[in-house]
Amino acid sequence: MEYVARTEGRLGTTVFPSIEPGVLLQEGVMFTPDVSNKSGVPLLSFEEALEAIDFSVLYERHDWRDPEVKERMKLAKKCELLVPDMVPLSMIRGI
Repeated sequence: MEYVARTEGRLGTTVFPSIEPGVLLQEGVMFTPDVSNKSGVPLLSFEEALEAIDFSVLYERHDWRDPEVKERMKLAKKCELLVPDMVPLSMIRGI
């Protein structure tokens, strides 16, 4: 969505903040293995997410030319982290 809005000129410069990994362990944080607003997508705890989400393809070095790796990445990029209230400023890097 960001890419389309930027290429259409509806957005200026976008910034993607870096968040401390500790936010994953905050109380109430949930995960989804697909986009969260899609019907039937389950909410997962951190422990369940470790089993259901392909974190390896997201955070380890892989050969991106490999079609299998590309497909794994395509699926993994849809997962979402849901924070119930807010991310504390102390967990946002670079501010």
